[in-house]
Amino acid sequence: MSEERTATDDPRPPLWRWQHVIAAVGAAAAVIGTFAVLADEGGGRTVGGTPPTAAPPSARDSAPAAEARLGVDVPADTTAHCRAPGTATGSAWQFGVVRIDGRAVGPSYHCNLFAGAEGSLDFLLGRSYRELRATIGFADDSGALDHRARFEVIAEGELYVAEPRVLRVGQTAELVVDVRGRSRLRLRVVEQGRSGGSGGFSKPVWADAVLVR
Repeated sequence: MSEERTATDDPRPPLWRWQHVIAAVGAAAAVIGTFAVLADEGGGRTVGGTPPTAAPPSARDSAPAAEARLGVDVPADTTAHCRAPGTATGSAWQFGVVRIDGRAVGPSYHCNLFAGAEGSLDFLLGRSYRELRATIGFADDSGALDHRARFEVIAEGELYVAEPRVLRVGQTAELVVDVRGRSRLRLRVVEQGRSGGSGGFSKPVWADAVLVR
């Protein structure tokens, strides 16, 4: 006579146990796949999505620029119009490209300077620079071809840091001036003709002025 098996005699696990095992395996595979994608897309992120530590900025990135242009990086703090002493009117300083000896030069500070007049520009240096470099001369559209002007570089409002240069219209010169330890710098031009003279105006120029650290 054949033996009948009961439910407790069946060696196969119930169906619901297989379903739980399959679901658990599938969930684990999904988690592993998700972490792999995050690590790949994160460009070096560790498992779990933790971002990598940012590299500190290099010395080149944090260092200040080696040069600063007057009028662009270091604007004029105060200006005195190009005018005769004791008069209220005068020519304001302009900033832009001018032509000297037929070539465009800029950016440049320039003004219309009549006989006997003077004008100046003040800049704050904060003792941050060691040298001033500039081209001085006259714009090609100066109205008085026989005029002369004295170009002066003054520190702290009273100390000449370079020998004043006297140029005639049509002449140019290159300036290299030591400004180490200076907190304030003045660029001044003075017309050498007699006040009230005729002959129109000259147009002195401080061109391509650069402060070097």
